[in-house]
Amino acid sequence: MKITRLKLATFVALLLNINQSQASALQIIDDANWGAASIIYDSATGLDWLKPIITVNKSYNFINSQLGLGFYSGFYFADQNLIAELLTNAGLPLFNTINNSYLYSYESFDESQLTLVNSVINMFGATTSADVQIPIVAGINADQPYIAMIQINTHYGIPKAAIQIGHLSGGGSVIPDDGEASWIGSWLVRTHTATTSQIPEPTIIALLLSGLIGLGLSRRKKYHA
Repeated sequence: MKITRLKLATFVALLLNINQSQASALQIIDDANWGAASIIYDSATGLDWLKPIITVNKSYNFINSQLGLGFYSGFYFADQNLIAELLTNAGLPLFNTINNSYLYSYESFDESQLTLVNSVINMFGATTSADVQIPIVAGINADQPYIAMIQINTHYGIPKAAIQIGHLSGGGSVIPDDGEASWIGSWLVRTHTATTSQIPEPTIIALLLSGLIGLGLSRRKKYHA
């Protein structure tokens, strides 16, 4: 059907466009200590990021003590600028405009931006839990006690993508040094260590949808034969 094919082709083009930076810069890789698909490798900066979902329910004090003991070998708390650079390399738009609450922030109701933010959340591993039942990646960072997060929440019932990094005086979500939460992990980063790489998720999506287009075209030709 022409409409179905057109919609599918448009959707694929959108995904290929919005995920271009992800496909080129970010990869999901394995780690001998943390397991399969536990690391986000940013080739643009040469940094490994431990997925925040791995460190949920662990306080700043606990993680800090573990870092001191060498348990998270090579990792350290990322600062707000490193997190902003990571999200930019993931293709997310950030406004580096200082307001009353955040150093880096972004909000959008646009459907394509919601799709983009949701794809990044899925790539990083959502820290969604029974306590916070929305697509979100939230983590403790060097900007303690404030947390940096990517989320899709609602504003008067309308889905909204929001990114909040680098909290300034007067605003932002906080967690005490000894506090822990089921939906808050930590933004931990290290210099890249060679491991077994996986195919970036956006590339997998592109390959699958390209196959669907081919299948649709094949069926159309058969129908008209």
